[in-house]
Amino acid sequence: GLVGSGRSEILNAVFGGIRKNSGYLFLDGKKIDIQHPQDAKKHGIGLLTEDRKKNGIIPGLSIKHNMTITILDQLCNFLFIDGKQEDKKASEFFRKLAIKAPGLDTFIANLSGGNQQKAILSKWLMTDLKVLLLDEPTRGIDVGAKAEIYKIIGNLASMGVSIIMISSELQELIQICDRFVVLGKGRVQSVLHKHEADEVTILKAASGT
Repeated sequence: GLVGSGRSEILNAVFGGIRKNSGYLFLDGKKIDIQHPQDAKKHGIGLLTEDRKKNGIIPGLSIKHNMTITILDQLCNFLFIDGKQEDKKASEFFRKLAIKAPGLDTFIANLSGGNQQKAILSKWLMTDLKVLLLDEPTRGIDVGAKAEIYKIIGNLASMGVSIIMISSELQELIQICDRFVVLGKGRVQSVLHKHEADEVTILKAASGT
């Protein structure tokens, strides 16, 4: 949908970041109740937000601590975090996603946009992920990093993770997506499958024509 169509609001309502006015959520055919992001995480739902600097990263923390924040409950031994396990887990995804930085203790704020995005992806990949919500995942990153993000998305889909993606770049969506839910004026205007979708069809639906 076009900017202002309610696309980001829907993802944030699904994730529990904002309150739902109405509607129901179903996952694997079962109704689920999400009131808070913690509920979404328990159901295996992760979110990459549109503005990673505002609500995607914690700039005052290291790459490692930004990556492991979603699994602290698994790393805690009574009142203390198991530092060795945290290092092991963070190092694994640091290598897997080829994050370019001097080391895990580098402040995440010092990374490029693409590497910040990969670090944010890592924190969700560490969880029992079933559905990944992506809001403008390649905004403000270079061409090389975009290609790496596309590859990660493709790998996740092949592993059975469902991806719901918002992007202002229509060609990006047409290249990646299997199905398109087009929003306009706060409502679903059209649902298109890959063989039906092109730029003109999507834009016409989004503008209500």
